[in-house]
Amino acid sequence: MDGLEAMQTRLGYDVAAAKIVSDEMAQIKVGLDTVETNVRIADMSGRVLYANPALLKTIRRIEGVIRNHAPGFSTDSFVGSSIGQLYPDPAAALQRLAALTQITRTQMTIGGRIFDVVTSPIVSATGERLGSVGEWRDRTDELAAENEIQAIVAAAAEGDFSARLETEGKTGFFRDLSSGINNLMEGLAGSLDDLARVLNAIAKGDLTETITADYGGTFGQLKDDTNTTVERLREVVGQIKEASESINVAAQEISAGNSDLSART
Repeated sequence: MDGLEAMQTRLGYDVAAAKIVSDEMAQIKVGLDTVETNVRIADMSGRVLYANPALLKTIRRIEGVIRNHAPGFSTDSFVGSSIGQLYPDPAAALQRLAALTQITRTQMTIGGRIFDVVTSPIVSATGERLGSVGEWRDRTDELAAENEIQAIVAAAAEGDFSARLETEGKTGFFRDLSSGINNLMEGLAGSLDDLARVLNAIAKGDLTETITADYGGTFGQLKDDTNTTVERLREVVGQIKEASESINVAAQEISAGNSDLSART
């Protein structure tokens, strides 16, 4: 009787412990389900045990391209299938996962999307390899923005401020960044165009051109200095004209006096 009670007690503890573990796993799953990072978990054979909604959404977008090397692939049956299906060379991919002993970082391109992939081995408390967890970060938009920015900066360094970043199709940070850089380029182009216009007019002897657009900061100072320069040049030219007219009048008077003197003699 005592043995039966002991067994019941032990079973009760086991059930309670199992429930605690089950609850903890459920909480972990809920957490992974809500993160935006693409996450998957696979066992030692490469069979997918879990894929969060973010990853499934990503895979669904490139499903057609994956079928080029894995005919019959379906996002709906991804969990439970081999992780190797995502790779052009499944056998090599599974071999790398099986030999994984530390965190690895790689970059891969699937369906025109570029991913930074961080893969970590899952090891039990006793040191037994249980599988792997992979995090996929889609860097396609980020890398495209980097390339666009490099191109526009290179053009600006050569004096070309006409280039603009595409904003169509972009969202969030990348759209704001593109709009901000475009505004910067427009401000630079506008102020430099105004300055070039006034300097070109001065070079042709036209002192009627000034900068009228509103600018702040350094551009505002540039505007004020340019307009002040034009005004000073006008004053100098006016003074020269006045001096020239005075000299002309004096010359005429001298000429007239000489004529009178000649007539008298």
